[in-house]
Amino acid sequence: MAVVDSSLSKPLRGLLSKYTNVVKGWQYRWFVLYPDQGTVEYYEREELVNQKPRGAINLHCASVAPSEEDSVTFTIYAANGEVYKLRADNTKTRQLWVSRLMYVTQVSDSRKASTVSLETKGSAGSTTWSDAPAVRHSRKMSILKQKHRRSSVHSAVVAEENRALAEVKEYVNEVCTLEVKLAEKIESLPSHGDLINSLDQDMLLLKACSKATAGCLDSCLSILDQQHAAIARQSFKKNHLKSGAKVEWIINNKDKSETDVKLNGDNKMSHLDESSRLVAQSEIGFTQPLPMPAINHEDEVTDSDAAEEKDLGEMEQHKTIILHLLSQLKLGMDLTKVVLPTFILEKRSLLEMFADCMAHPDTFLRIADMTDPRARMTQVVEWYLASFHEGRKGSLAKKPYNPIIGETFHCSWDVSGENGNQASRMLYVAEQVSHHPPVSAFHITCPEKQIHMTGSLWTKSKFMGMSIGVTLIGNLRLFLPEYKEEYVLTLPSAYARSILTYPWVELGDKCSIACKQTGYSASIIFHTKPFYGGKLHRVSGDIKCPDGTIYTKISGTWNGAMEFSSQAGVYVIDTQTLPVHKKKVRPLSKQGEYESRNLWRHVTNALRLNDISTATEHKSLLEGKQREEEKHRKDKGLPFPTKYFQRSGEISSWVYKGQSSSSKAN
Repeated sequence: MAVVDSSLSKPLRGLLSKYTNVVKGWQYRWFVLYPDQGTVEYYEREELVNQKPRGAINLHCASVAPSEEDSVTFTIYAANGEVYKLRADNTKTRQLWVSRLMYVTQVSDSRKASTVSLETKGSAGSTTWSDAPAVRHSRKMSILKQKHRRSSVHSAVVAEENRALAEVKEYVNEVCTLEVKLAEKIESLPSHGDLINSLDQDMLLLKACSKATAGCLDSCLSILDQQHAAIARQSFKKNHLKSGAKVEWIINNKDKSETDVKLNGDNKMSHLDESSRLVAQSEIGFTQPLPMPAINHEDEVTDSDAAEEKDLGEMEQHKTIILHLLSQLKLGMDLTKVVLPTFILEKRSLLEMFADCMAHPDTFLRIADMTDPRARMTQVVEWYLASFHEGRKGSLAKKPYNPIIGETFHCSWDVSGENGNQASRMLYVAEQVSHHPPVSAFHITCPEKQIHMTGSLWTKSKFMGMSIGVTLIGNLRLFLPEYKEEYVLTLPSAYARSILTYPWVELGDKCSIACKQTGYSASIIFHTKPFYGGKLHRVSGDIKCPDGTIYTKISGTWNGAMEFSSQAGVYVIDTQTLPVHKKKVRPLSKQGEYESRNLWRHVTNALRLNDISTATEHKSLLEGKQREEEKHRKDKGLPFPTKYFQRSGEISSWVYKGQSSSSKAN
């Protein structure tokens, strides 16, 4: 018989670090190991050992694993699924605790096995042939326990990760809530006076730091959430789907709460756990998109609401802009989630701004009238270069409203026929289809001319010291079904210059227009103004044949006159003399809840009255509601139900639901 060291049966006491959660990290706790009871108890401090322990670990069927990453950490996997990460002060202490814990788990398991074995013995105290089934059953139970223990370890790890992530979300949400309250308190202070006011430099710096910190935490949480969702998706596919299986969602119309998953025919999983169901739903979505609401363009009337933006005010108000920007911005900072001062906003949504770029619909529709591919490419370039200047309301650089997810904007243009042709109507529909990133999708069509264009864009802004750079990510796709042609167009970046004095806008980038079917292409360069000298808003470009030879050169200014020169001659397009067609919009009284002008009407009215406080209040209400709804969908793993567009591949690629496949180029 082996001799057992009596010291192993004595309690072991000592100070260890216990990993609590992601936020609080490692915390010192006083641990006591009771070998006779097969348990470990821990207390907040050594002096509290006579009181109720903070926690206890049952070592029966538990496993102990030293960490491979360092020499001081080890983990206890309890049979109930709990995971305890512990850390000793040094290697020797860890070895002592691991050895003692392993001994106690073995002794505890042996005692339990002995109990089972004794129950299988006969009254004579010896095992007979009739007892053999009970012995075999005991062995089977032992094997099952080992398998259960391994499964419990994996489940415990997943449970711990879910619990930790949920706790982190609570802390981050609490931080964001406190940051908003702090900003509100600062903004509620008087705007002037000898005492501390809302424009005090220290107050503005405090507001900026808290905003940046909350934003960083929110970004980190998003990254953690994405990584966790990716791991969950892999786990779902590994545990529930066979190789090559396809997933199809079946919705029970009688009971929307029951959602089944059908796997390749008859295999059916109707009782998936909630987390797996939501993960699969968010990844795959529903096979049948929501029906597209009808758009009534008959109620539209000529727009009388558009007006140029006024100046920001006197120099004293310019100082306010400077202070607000200083309180929120730093060099190279991404401005996507930065709340800019309300009084630098335009009185229109970004969705409407894209529509205003179509102020020359006759130039756009003329593309479909061209009879040869070279002429069509030239006309595409002419319309493209003439579209930018009408997108700005005046020379002052102001920012349109960031559309709320689900927001829509509809309008149309009536274009009289040229050379005896019948009049045409061009229709426009836009929708904000994503919150992060903020993707805006729009579709332009003219059934009479058989011309369509779809765009899905999102902006990324960056603070550059005395400027703000805005990059448009995405592209435009113009379709001519009659000729089976598709033109892909990229867009330039915009720069708001001299933001601390009198802000103005210029465009800068190298853009392209290409038609794969014909081989014709164009390269356009929007030149930014050099530091010394140079001309504002300069543009140059080339239009090329399929073999790469240049047949037309372009030069001029995108908001003025542009010269097109080729072997056939030279002609000039002056954007200042082109006829502007006013869009037709439904009256405010007939617009839906989420149509742009109706949605932002309170903000717009307050800005017209120069009531910045009221405008800021209504703007905050809209954005707060959007954040709450987005959080709810994110927690439930539900995609946003778009009305007019559906995603096609990448997050920035969306197609119009009403566009049939026959209208696209082959």
